[in-house]
Formats: sequence, C-alpha cells, structure tokens
Amino acid sequence: MSDVPPPATPISDGDSTETAAPASLDVGALGRQGAMAMLFRTFVMRLITALGTIILARILIPEDFGVFAVLILVQNILSFVADFGLGPALVQQQHEPSREELATVWLMQQGTWIGFAAIIWFAAPYVAAQVPSVSPDFEWQLRAVIPSIAFAMLRSLPSAMLVRVLRFREVASIEVAGHVAFYLTAVSLALMGAGAWSFIAALACQTGIAAVLSNLAWRHWPGLHFSPGIAARLLRIGLAFQAANVALAGRDAVVPLFGGLGGGVAAIGFLQFALRISQLAAQVDQIVGRVAFPAFSRMKDDPTRTSRVQTDSIAIVCLLLGGTQAWMIATAPLLVPVVFGDQWGPAVLSLQLMCVGIMFSVPAKISGWVAFGQGKTVAGMAATVGGVGLLFALFGPFVVMFGLAGGGLAYAVAGLAGVVFQSWAVRSIAPFPWAVLLRAYGLAAAAGAASAVVATTFGGVIGLAAASAVFGAAYLVLALLFARDDLERSWRIMGMDRNPLIARLRQRVA
Repeated sequence: MSDVPPPATPISDGDSTETAAPASLDVGALGRQGAMAMLFRTFVMRLITALGTIILARILIPEDFGVFAVLILVQNILSFVADFGLGPALVQQQHEPSREELATVWLMQQGTWIGFAAIIWFAAPYVAAQVPSVSPDFEWQLRAVIPSIAFAMLRSLPSAMLVRVLRFREVASIEVAGHVAFYLTAVSLALMGAGAWSFIAALACQTGIAAVLSNLAWRHWPGLHFSPGIAARLLRIGLAFQAANVALAGRDAVVPLFGGLGGGVAAIGFLQFALRISQLAAQVDQIVGRVAFPAFSRMKDDPTRTSRVQTDSIAIVCLLLGGTQAWMIATAPLLVPVVFGDQWGPAVLSLQLMCVGIMFSVPAKISGWVAFGQGKTVAGMAATVGGVGLLFALFGPFVVMFGLAGGGLAYAVAGLAGVVFQSWAVRSIAPFPWAVLLRAYGLAAAAGAASAVVATTFGGVIGLAAASAVFGAAYLVLALLFARDDLERSWRIMGMDRNPLIARLRQRVA
C-alpha cells in the first residue's frame, strides 16, 4: 500500500485540527489507483456475496429472506437519514474541514441515531402487530437492528474523510473485511438453525468491524462541539444529496412494502432473492462512481473535462455491467435451479427483468454523481426521486396484475426512466453518452441471445457451462470488433497499460 496518499499533516491554526489531504491532489493518478482498489474490492465482495447467497439460499427459506428484506430496509433508511448528507457535504466542499465542522457533524450523527434507537425500541411491538405474517420474534428482531445503525454512524465521518482525500485502498479493505464478517457470521448461524437471526447478527458484525477499522484508519477525534451556523450551512448542501440517497435506498423498499401483494412473506422472499442476485454485479458503479464524486467535485468550471470523464466512466460501467447482466438474463432459467435450488424457480422471470432495470439504473447513478459533484444538487435529487417515485407507483399494481414478474417489470421500466431523468439533469454540464450505452448493451444482448440458444439446447450443468463459454467468447469478439475504442480507453483509464504484471504477460505472449 505504498502508493496510498499519506496521512496529511495536522493543521493547528486555531480553527482546524483535521487530518488534511496533501495540498495538491493528483486527481487523475489517485483516481486510477482508487478505481483499481474499488475494482478489486467489488470483485472480491461480489464473489463472496455469490458464494454466501448460494449457501444461504440452500439452508434458509424464502420467509427468512423476506424478514431480512424488511430489516435491512429499516437499517439503510435510518442510517441515511441519521447522516443528513453531512459526510458528503464535507467531501464536496472546497476548503479543508475545520475542527468545528468535524465536531458538529459527528455530534449531530450520534445524537440522531440515539433518537432513532429510542423510537425503534418503543415502536417495535406496534410495527410487528401490523405485519401478522411474520414470526413472533419480529419485535425483537427489529430492535436488534439498533446496534448496526449505531455502528454505521460511528463509521460515517471517518469514511467520508478517507474518501475526501481519495484513500480508496483503505476504504476498499475495510468494506471487504466487513463483507467477509457478514457472510461468515450469517452462514455459521444459518447452519446452526438460527433462521432470520443469522442475517441480523451478521449485519451487526459487519457494521461493527467496519466502524472500528474506519476509525483506526482515520486516527482522529473531532471532539465535542456544536455550531448552529455550521450545521445549517452543511445541511443546505447535504440534505438534497441525502434525499437522493434515501430515494435510491428506497428503491429496494418496494419489495418489503409491496412484495407481499404477490403472496405474503414468501413472495417478499422470492423478490428479495431476485433483487440480490440481479445486484451481484450492480455495484460496479462503486468502481467508478465513488471515485468520480470527489473527482467531479474538483472539476467545476471545466465542462470539457467533466464531459470526457462522464463518458469514459459510463463506457467502463456499461462494458462490465452489460456482460454480467446479459449473461445472467440469458442463463437464469438454468442458473437458478442448478446453483440455488429448484425452490427458487418462481423468481426466475423477476430476476431477468430486474437485471434489465440494473443495466439502466447504474449508469444513471454515474450521471447523478456528475450532478452532485458539480453542485447541481436540486436537479440531481429531482431526477433520482422521479425514477424512484415511478418505481413506487408501478410496483404494487404490477405485482397485483402480473404476480412476481410484475415486480421485475416495474424495476425495468423505472430503471430506463431513471437514466432518462438523469441525462436531463446533467444536460447543461455534460451530454449523456447514449451511443456508448446502446453500443455496449447491444453487443451484450447479441452475445446473450447466442448463449440462450446453447443453454436451451443442452440444459443442466453442462448447458450452463457451455452457455457461459459461448457468451464470454461472443461478447469479447463483438466488443473487439465494434467497441474497440471504448475498450482501449477503459484499459488506459484503469491503468492496466502501465501494470507491470500485464506488461510481463504481453512480453511472454510476444
């Protein structure tokens, strides 16, 4: 980790004791390093998620996944609300955060989660009474989410400060450690018969480890101080940003809120399973998006560079995402029963349609980072809320009309609408690269059609393996023929042309 930006020197001018970034950040170099760190992080986390989900899907029942869908929704929404967007507001501001700013943010975050904890504790019996199809343990399961919210808030400020100075290697390592802890805990407890409690304990373990490691990496105590003026200023910036984050988190809220219209808690479990599988590759936006936000924040008043970076970011995302999602759509009828078990068969069509939604919602996130990074918070928030609002409007009626498949269809329609809305939000900053998106997804669809024919012809494990091989070969050939410029540009951006290992491999091949 020698190329990680060094911890900055403490400032002691009477106003700030922040561990600051170096005076001048090489955004390009650090961005590439951060992108590679997040690429490795995403690959490892998605691999762990896939293996963990396979094991859990074979041990637990759909009702357990349904309960977890409800609880993770509570944890995510309350964590976002408790943060108020204050962490991103500190990342986006141009000057280094002062001691007073850091202390004000930290105190607000901790005070808010304590208030939420009291509300959850006393409201749990009433919430459980409104959901009669859940287990008798649901009241205490809901209360058991409180520690994970507390840990998330203890991690929020240190994580934001690491992101501000582009120390993504630490961020990636911390998130991988938490992810490993989650699945080790969940699988161990599931094997012991803990049911839905496996997820709850795993969530507390994951957030607790991440909180400890983030604070150790930051190595800074902001102290106790509160400034109403600072709070008001940061809230003006952060609330719009966090409203968009809450809306994005709310996308998945439709499953526990309205999925039961398709058949109770079991239907929620099927839809939650489909959503989790469709999202296995969806966090590819984290490779670029989380690096891009602080970078875009430093590209203000440079529309040419902003447009180029947005185009390159979406090219990388669509090439990676198009391949994984199209493969999943093509092979889902075989993939689900062979890998996860026949009991998950009703979720296949929902999974395929949700994959389509992901293919559009992830590029929309990238443009959202452009809007927020460039200070267009109202437009970015409006676009995000518009897409999520459409999902909420469609999900319930579609599930009633079309069953489980209706939930997937709602995600597909809302995903397409979301990217249209975000392209409008950034139109005055950087035109959305529709040609890049359509080219990548068109090639992926062609490769997917070829692999679907193979999967249908052979069936079983052999058909799945053969279809995967055909898809990989077809997609690579098509990309080299019709998207070579996008591939080469993405290769350079990720720094692979300067990677010593790749260079040695090229020499050996030559």
